[in-house]
Amino acid sequence: MGGVEERVVAVIMVGGPTKGTRFRPLSLNIPKPLFPLAGQPMVNHPISACKRREFALFVSSISNELRVPVRYLREDRPHGSAGGLYNFRDLIMEDNPSHIVLLNCDVCCSFPLPDMLEAHRSYGGIGTILVIKVSPESANQFGEIVADPVTNELLHYTEKPETFVSDRINCGVYIFTPDIFTAIQGVSTQRKDRATLRRITSFEALQPGHRSLPSDFVRLDQDILSPLAGKRQLYVYETMDFWEQIKTPGSGSAHPSLGEWRRHKEGYNHRQCLYSSVQKVHPTAKIGPSVSISANARIGAGSRLVNCIVLDDVEIKENAVVIHAIIGWKSSIGRWSRVQASGDHNAKLGITILGESVTVEDEVVVINSIILPNKTLNKMSSKETCRTELRAAVRHLSDRGLYSASKWAAEQLLGIEQDPSKHTPSHTRFQRGSSSIRRRFRTAGAAESSATPSGGVSYVSTPSMVGPEEYDYDPIDSDFYLLAKSYFDCREYRRAAHVLRDQTGKKAVFLRCYALYLAGEKRKEEEMIELEGPLGKSDAVNRELVSLERELSTLRKNGTIDPFGLYIYGLVLKEKGNENLARSVLVESVNIYPWNWSAWSELQTLCTTIEALNSLNINNHWMKDFFLASAYQELRMHNESLAKYEYLQGTFTFSNYIQAQIAKAQYNLREFEQVEVIFEELLRNDPYRMRTWICILMSSMPRSAFPP
Repeated sequence: MGGVEERVVAVIMVGGPTKGTRFRPLSLNIPKPLFPLAGQPMVNHPISACKRREFALFVSSISNELRVPVRYLREDRPHGSAGGLYNFRDLIMEDNPSHIVLLNCDVCCSFPLPDMLEAHRSYGGIGTILVIKVSPESANQFGEIVADPVTNELLHYTEKPETFVSDRINCGVYIFTPDIFTAIQGVSTQRKDRATLRRITSFEALQPGHRSLPSDFVRLDQDILSPLAGKRQLYVYETMDFWEQIKTPGSGSAHPSLGEWRRHKEGYNHRQCLYSSVQKVHPTAKIGPSVSISANARIGAGSRLVNCIVLDDVEIKENAVVIHAIIGWKSSIGRWSRVQASGDHNAKLGITILGESVTVEDEVVVINSIILPNKTLNKMSSKETCRTELRAAVRHLSDRGLYSASKWAAEQLLGIEQDPSKHTPSHTRFQRGSSSIRRRFRTAGAAESSATPSGGVSYVSTPSMVGPEEYDYDPIDSDFYLLAKSYFDCREYRRAAHVLRDQTGKKAVFLRCYALYLAGEKRKEEEMIELEGPLGKSDAVNRELVSLERELSTLRKNGTIDPFGLYIYGLVLKEKGNENLARSVLVESVNIYPWNWSAWSELQTLCTTIEALNSLNINNHWMKDFFLASAYQELRMHNESLAKYEYLQGTFTFSNYIQAQIAKAQYNLREFEQVEVIFEELLRNDPYRMRTWICILMSSMPRSAFPP
């Protein structure tokens, strides 16, 4: 890399105006540059790339264990990425280096600095930028670059454009000559001499883009790279190796390529995992692929770890599962617990993150969540999650005219036991009055007969699905939707569909299709009465099914259908007799949005055998337990159904629905005394709903079941 007299200075930038907010909660207790990545602090990787005798190092982070000269430079105030470099120009240039290597700390790549420096010398410009080719879909998240394919000259540079410019992006690794300081000084001087008198509105004056920047605040991308593009001063060097920007904790575990590159360099590979020198892993634990385990971690027997980072002093107890997650320092995962996520690292909650000192108690599931430090996750926190999800579901379902499903969700919401620390006794009078009776007749073997641990629903968050808040509203066609919904509520279904005929929002498409389906059902009933009378048979059909099937099938193939549209599509397929496809579509619907009980009910009618039920590929969610309990009852598997409902009662302690289903199962098991007590209580709690069913069911019991 040149003679001994030639020196190259490396500057590693780790600062930012937000102080690592996007890296929370992991950056609450440790600076982002010191977060372990592939077994080493993040800042170690660019330093290691510069660890050669030609390099002197100026690193804006403190580390006492790196066997290279390090100096920590801290700005007194923000100067911008280029302005900060210029602010410390005297220190950087004190040994008269011929080149300056500028690296961002949050870049994860192979850092091909020797080859890049050689190419830079051959170009003869003042700067060379490391670039890489990415997909067009993700390019606009970075600075996009247009370069001459022959000379590699930078022709155009734009930072995070709204429209696609190029699939080559800036990797955040640069090599400059000292002439870069002249370019930065020119921008600063030009800004100082520019007239500051402008006519803008008061609103514009508050916007960041209209505020006057200090003359010494210079940004590398907008103020240096863009103006110098096309002037034969900047060039690019394209890498074919891996590259990733570590902006969030999820991106640190999304691409294990850095760890794989390190293993290749150091000559080891054990199930694609990185282990520290001091930790305890039980021989029956199954680890990998892509797992990093830090010092003093303890992994219990039968545990399963996949695509995760386990930090210092973490304890993962027996039979726990950790998938697509980062477990913070000193955290504990209980026995038979699951901490996992979908693995979609582009999603907001594609990876589960536990902050420092988080305790997950036994038999708790934490999915797609970010947990702040020093929290304890237990059964009561799962009740709060169920309550939050059901409140949102009541609103979403009612807003779409799915009134039966909305009512069911509201009834289960009231059935969740309140946290006594948050509610006064007056709020829980109804619950206290019935709890002793509800628990009196729980079957002794319920817990043993269920494969799920007893004690109530233990889910802390939702599985790999869009959260309930994503379905609040669609503002694009809200006025049309409000008018159509008013017609829908008045049962003017065709009129509602007509209003929404040109609306393309998913919510509007659903209501239009649902209105057409109900209009067809209403017309079918009228034709049946006209042709054969209310008790006769006829060939009347829902004439909307054909067009609805065609439209909904196209939407599904194009990926533009939402879970509510899938529910309607499943209804249509079921009506047309295509039961296999209807099952698949309804499973898609409940996997994405599990709170629609109407979709579960339709799916249940298509599971007439235990084989059909077991063939369903349904995500793990507490609504699945409701579905299985109901399906077992219809399949006359009364013991299994009773065990499921007893398990659900641990969370939905005061649910009249669950109590009624328990009574129904006990009735089928000939436990008439218990049924009588439960029904008497239900009659007191909800007489308007229960009276007819209770009278019919109790009248069918043998006389010996009742006391004289």
